Amino acid sequence: MQVENASEELRRPAERPLRRAMAMVLLSLLTAWFVWPIFTSVHLEGFSASLHTMAILLHTHGRSGLGLADQGFPLTTEYLYLTRSGLVDALHWTIALTGLKGDAAFRLVILASMIVYVWSSLVVASRWSGEQRLLLFTVLLFTPGMVDVSFFFADNLPSAALAMTAIACVKREETSALRWLGAGALLACAFLVRVDAVLIAPALCLCLLLGKPGLRLLSRRAGCFVAGGLIVVGLAQWLTPYRLLDSARITAQFAGLQAGWAAPLSSLVLGFFGPITALLVLLGVARNVRTHGWQWNLSLVVLPALFYAYALHRATEIRDFLLLGTPVVLIHGAAGVRILQKQWKSGEIWRRAAVATALLFFTAAMFAPVSIKMQDGPRTSRGRFWTPLIWHEWQQGVTEGMHDLDGVIASVQPGETMLAVSSNFNADRYFRLRLLEDGYDIVPFAQAPLPCNGIAEVLRKGDRTIFHLRSENPYRILLQTWHIPLDYATAFQVKAGLDCMEGQTVGRAVLLNWGEAASYYRPVLQNAPGTGPIEWQTTFPTDSRIPTRKHDRYGIVNVQPLSPAGVEVLRQSAAAEVQRQEQ
Repeated sequence: MQVENASEELRRPAERPLRRAMAMVLLSLLTAWFVWPIFTSVHLEGFSASLHTMAILLHTHGRSGLGLADQGFPLTTEYLYLTRSGLVDALHWTIALTGLKGDAAFRLVILASMIVYVWSSLVVASRWSGEQRLLLFTVLLFTPGMVDVSFFFADNLPSAALAMTAIACVKREETSALRWLGAGALLACAFLVRVDAVLIAPALCLCLLLGKPGLRLLSRRAGCFVAGGLIVVGLAQWLTPYRLLDSARITAQFAGLQAGWAAPLSSLVLGFFGPITALLVLLGVARNVRTHGWQWNLSLVVLPALFYAYALHRATEIRDFLLLGTPVVLIHGAAGVRILQKQWKSGEIWRRAAVATALLFFTAAMFAPVSIKMQDGPRTSRGRFWTPLIWHEWQQGVTEGMHDLDGVIASVQPGETMLAVSSNFNADRYFRLRLLEDGYDIVPFAQAPLPCNGIAEVLRKGDRTIFHLRSENPYRILLQTWHIPLDYATAFQVKAGLDCMEGQTVGRAVLLNWGEAASYYRPVLQNAPGTGPIEWQTTFPTDSRIPTRKHDRYGIVNVQPLSPAGVEVLRQSAAAEVQRQEQ
């Protein structure tokens, strides 16, 4: 009997490395599965295409190129650049240094940002919890908002990566002056990429108090931190068109325009945390509140809870703000896993039953058939395992739409002039971006043909000319500033643009749409026979590997040829709408 027990004890140490190796293989496979769409990331909507357009114009024209980014609505250029200049400049330098074209430059920025974001978040969470980084990484992997944010182009991930790295610079023990200088510089960089990175500043201010420093040490830390930020902002104002005061003014102005755009709370919570992480965080908070002192709870429970209460109230999309609390989410999520482990090891039947129920819930959340809601990309509250396929099929839809635009652009023959009418903000920005990437250049309004000067945008490549008629008000500036009815604003732009085209020699005309049959445009087109079918494709392709699901109608780019008769019908329809609204 003793010999058998001894042999069993000898086998146990050998089993642990085997289990650890199997766990690592499984985690590696899950990581590869959940993150592979990052390598095919695409534009999410027109605002990211606008940032990309600015970067290209900076590369080709220098600072004067920003004036061409949106001649019709220059306020949007000021807003996007002054609140995201860091990302535009990063794209500009990526293009300049690598020569990459198309989506490759933006994709490289997103990939690098994701690596930095994950690394820095794990460093911070491990430092403040003492938890293993592999466990923290596993929690991150099962949190949709932390992984899926890398599947599209936006400013949130690069900004969060810099902000997390700023916190990672600060250690719990004594931190050198150089680290505090770096923390301030990185936070300023994050702020330049996206202004709401300033919300991480309170966390760094708390770090200033680590070790209960005296007044002299506290002053030195704060001085280095502020100096690092001022150096970065000063260099930005000297080397780029960025201006801090202008950024503050226009941020306040657009905050008023976008008031009331917040997304539903349930969509934000499920879309970002997902059911698995949400449950683990609740369990972890309950454990940590009991096992830590008031200072720890104040820093890592109360203040993060206040941050998320603010962020969830203000966020208009799932990607907004929420990434900035990543380390805290990982800390409490890992604590939730530890609770389940402890309850299982207790040996009590009812405790094990509770853990088994939780595991069944996790399994259902992982593999259940999905129901997609299009908000900030394709989102689902269940079926986490299938999300890479869902995102990839959406990416394919966007890519195919871009290829359709490329086909239209390539079809323009030497000496030909084409009219393109964009019915939607996204179609507008995507089309202009692809034109610039193909070698077209935007003609300044002052040099455009007199009849269309200031109305239709003109782009040229050698002797090829495209008149681009835009009928979308970015951020609804006209509608909210002057209270102009939506249908009137759209119809007026179409009428004015087509009126100015009379007398111009145009070979062909196309109508560009994106989304659910151009909802803003439908009032203009509903009585316009000859423009072709209005019910364009409104959903991205369906992947047969994904279990039965339903999803909202959502669009890709559609290109609709317009005959000369169709153009005239469109002009008359727009004129009738303008007249009706004026009466």
